[in-house]
Amino acid sequence: MLVLHGGLGTVESMSYQIRALAASHFVVAADSRGHGRSTDSNAPLSYSLMSDDMLKRLDHLQIDRVDVVGWSDGGIIGLDLAMHHPERVRRLVAISANYNVDGFLESPTLGPKIPRAPLRYRLLAPDPAHWPELCRKVVAMWQTQPHYTPNDLGHIKAPTLVMAGEFDIIKREHTDQLAKAIADSQEVIIQDGPHTVPNEKFEIVNSYILKFLDGWKPSRWTVKKQSPARIYGGAFQSTSSNSNLNPSKL
Repeated sequence: MLVLHGGLGTVESMSYQIRALAASHFVVAADSRGHGRSTDSNAPLSYSLMSDDMLKRLDHLQIDRVDVVGWSDGGIIGLDLAMHHPERVRRLVAISANYNVDGFLESPTLGPKIPRAPLRYRLLAPDPAHWPELCRKVVAMWQTQPHYTPNDLGHIKAPTLVMAGEFDIIKREHTDQLAKAIADSQEVIIQDGPHTVPNEKFEIVNSYILKFLDGWKPSRWTVKKQSPARIYGGAFQSTSSNSNLNPSKL
């Protein structure tokens, strides 16, 4: 089991998922390049580069195939692994991930004053003074990557669970398109969940991850009538009481 954290974070941001998964899985969790305990290079950051880093780590551990759980940037790294190395990914959980830069509700920017490094980074990083450079590199990556197409996503063969929060920073229609582009995918939107849904709603998120890894597939309800609808834990719930709902499997 490979667990991947989000941008500017560390593996500790996935601690709820790591603890839940470790009860029944061998978990590999590593800080991405330049993040936390991991060193950086002079090269610009990219999702393909970080995907290759994780692949080399798996090779070093002599692990041929893994289930992958990734959040935000970690979810994008998971998508990259599943697209370019399908033989290495058994199942994929991508939480709050975008597949191109149009997926953000608002384009990421970096103000003139870089925020102070989090305490965790100051304590764990090999060079805490690298924080401003890491911020610049990560935001530059967010502004220009990823740039996958639905056709690219169609190369993913692993069963995939696409998750996001109801109030995520990723557009809802973008998450829908991501799930639609992957042939064997399920989609779950967590009610009242923000982008930090793995922490804010960890019990719900963990329950879906564990059930998905066991082969479970959620039911989905499609809305015929054009009324506001949201996926709450895998089922569309219309806000209109007279909508005509028909159940269908994902």
